[in-house]
Amino acid sequence: LIVSKTLKVIEEMVGTVGFVRTHHSHLVNLQEVKRMLRGDTACLIMRDGANVPVSRGRKAGLLELL
Repeated sequence: LIVSKTLKVIEEMVGTVGFVRTHHSHLVNLQEVKRMLRGDTACLIMRDGANVPVSRGRKAGLLELL
């Protein structure tokens, strides 16, 4: 999607309705997460096969949500 709003604005619009910011450039729907690969560079594997990076600072919070 091409959007003229910042990711911060979109994050505020969806609030806590199943979306989480995993990285500076990524906001994901938790219902679409298939699995999480942990390690030095954690990432999420989405249902469509996409890999989404998880920043070190957001990793612990994301683990609690999953």
